[in-house]
Amino acid sequence: MKSLADLQAKARFKITDPLQEAPVVLELHQNGEVIKIGTLGNITLVQAKGKAGKTYYTSALTACLIAETSYINHHGKLPPEKPKAIYFDSEQGHEDARTVQERIYKMAGYPINEEADNFEYYCLRPFVAAERLNLIDYILNNTPGVGVIIIDGIRDLINDFNDTGQSFVLIEKLMKWSDEKKIHIISILHQNPNDDKARGHLGTELTNKAEYIISIGRDKQDDSYRTIEGYGRRKSFKPFSYTLDENEFPVTIESKEIGKPEPLKLETIIHKNLINLVFEKLDKTKKITKNSLWPKIKLNFKLVDHKYNFSDAQCKELVEYYIQQGWINNKGTSEKYDLSL
Repeated sequence: MKSLADLQAKARFKITDPLQEAPVVLELHQNGEVIKIGTLGNITLVQAKGKAGKTYYTSALTACLIAETSYINHHGKLPPEKPKAIYFDSEQGHEDARTVQERIYKMAGYPINEEADNFEYYCLRPFVAAERLNLIDYILNNTPGVGVIIIDGIRDLINDFNDTGQSFVLIEKLMKWSDEKKIHIISILHQNPNDDKARGHLGTELTNKAEYIISIGRDKQDDSYRTIEGYGRRKSFKPFSYTLDENEFPVTIESKEIGKPEPLKLETIIHKNLINLVFEKLDKTKKITKNSLWPKIKLNFKLVDHKYNFSDAQCKELVEYYIQQGWINNKGTSEKYDLSL
């Protein structure tokens, strides 16, 4: 056991000591600014309500880190001596965990038929809380080169997220891992159903200790969008929205409030080009109905230009408009629609 004199010497921070800047592993670029949101030796809290898209978001962060690529304004870079990221998933069953892992590999540009050298994925759902916590500790102590760990379901490392003692012990563990291992920890936690605070005493303590807090919410005007906002010790970033492209990769959406175009006021050539594009991508062996058309119209408008981020209702109205114009028509009584431009 260290003496109090040893602890004093370790804790003393002199104004003349050289500044030791922690290496940055995760940044957010916005309006020409570079905002540090993740450094080695610290913790990021990602919070959201259930089914708000936390796993899609953290998949994008993971891909940014292991492939040094960019998604939705985020840029990742792990140091050469710490090139590995580990994803601990306590929420998904085997099939869903496989889907998440494949998504990360594809977003990183990695082949899914071979194991990546700098990425490991662990499914912790079959274990009890104490086993999960001890297993993470064991893996960190026996895996060289770890720069970042992602814990998807941090509350599952304790039995009661409202228990002061259990929450304190877990937070102490996170701080010890991040500081002694010089790693960055991304922890994911649900928000309370009735407000935007992270759940329980655990959420309160994580909010106090985190270097950065990132909140994900469903867009109030359109359920297919997610809004992201974040604040930290240095600088906050302005909220922005993202959606998923046809590969289910996140793509940033520009502001929807200013100068939002009205779909029925667009030039005819834009509509016709869009319809041609949609029908080129449709599987002609399957029945093409109104319900299968409007989501494709919605998605492809966004892919053509992010400002065309129309609502579900608007895209359903567009299908009816195209039928009225005779640009698509019904063949027979099976509600099978075809292009008639």
